[in-house]
Amino acid sequence: DVYLGLLEGDVEVSFEEATLPLTAHQTGTTLLADLRQGVNATVALTLKESDNAIRQTLFAGTAGGSVVGTSSTVYGWGDKKQGLSSIIDAARLILHPVALDDADLSRDMCFWKAYPLISSIVFSGENPEVMAIEFKCYIDDRKASGINLFMFGDHTQTGLTA
Repeated sequence: DVYLGLLEGDVEVSFEEATLPLTAHQTGTTLLADLRQGVNATVALTLKESDNAIRQTLFAGTAGGSVVGTSSTVYGWGDKKQGLSSIIDAARLILHPVALDDADLSRDMCFWKAYPLISSIVFSGENPEVMAIEFKCYIDDRKASGINLFMFGDHTQTGLTA
């Protein structure tokens, strides 16, 4: 797990359930039911004054990479991973309320496979550096089907697998 550090503003968790409306010729346009087609979740947040190690993990570990130069290792974005599935680089994202002790996981939100999409970094001589990120969340087929996208509670306990 990677500690992301300080946050600026709110953390927004969005949920979506895609459905297909079911109607019948006999009842016209009256909605009879909806067929569930899938679920999605995203987490949007802004990091504040992130350090170099966090930036390198987020950039090189996603759509970018790192290169060893003559005097240092540099990292960034390029086309190295073009055509590859992003789920390969997805990792567990845990949201833990700061009001709770570290050992109290009762209100944690755990997203089993979250892929960071960095949308911007703002540099300023007058304000802290901020980095806006949206995490796209994927199904983890190794987890029980009722919680394989995300869950509330103690994610470290046994018995959560499929």
